[in-house]
Amino acid sequence: EAYGVGVGYLSPEAAIPESEHHEPTRLSCMDEFTGREGPILVTFPRYGLRTDTKTKSVSGPSAPSLAITRVRGLDWSDRKRSVYEPNNNAAPGLFGYQLVHGAKNRTVVITPREFDAMAVYQSTRVPAVALPAGQYQLPLDTLPLLEQFEKIYIWLDNDLSGNAAATHLAHKLGLGRCYIVRGTIGQNYDGQLDKSRNAWEAMVAGLDLKE
Repeated sequence: EAYGVGVGYLSPEAAIPESEHHEPTRLSCMDEFTGREGPILVTFPRYGLRTDTKTKSVSGPSAPSLAITRVRGLDWSDRKRSVYEPNNNAAPGLFGYQLVHGAKNRTVVITPREFDAMAVYQSTRVPAVALPAGQYQLPLDTLPLLEQFEKIYIWLDNDLSGNAAATHLAHKLGLGRCYIVRGTIGQNYDGQLDKSRNAWEAMVAGLDLKE
């Protein structure tokens, strides 16, 4: 509930944006419970600072209010496919930013995906956000949202590309306040030694993310 994740539907006329896939893909299915056409989407809202639509500048007092800047809809029947609203030209935003905006806590965890962010928060109660773009990208216009933090944990996938991206992000955000998490090692639910690739896998395996 803290992250505002929801469930929605995609109309059969809608197409997957070309910016997210090689070609637009029209999706259509009939939900057996509601009889409604269109695949079930899990929706992930991204929050940013409310801006003045005329001047494009941050509006409000010294602590601007929050607004949903973009929503990602994950096709639950094929989790490699997503749709976005709006498709393009969205204002800067991060999934989970509403948990940390204006908070006294100056610590945050950056994860690659929404499920990883929720896993971190559920297991540790430390606010976590997800990167807004694929391929471990953090757009420059998103950096101001992270200026308030004195300690940033970067927890990406524990593989070659994830480790390289974590190092790059640490330089981008400031080495003095960044700490890279290389994965969690511990006993899983079966009592076997397990090394997770990311926060979501660690939680599913029953590992202690606080370690």
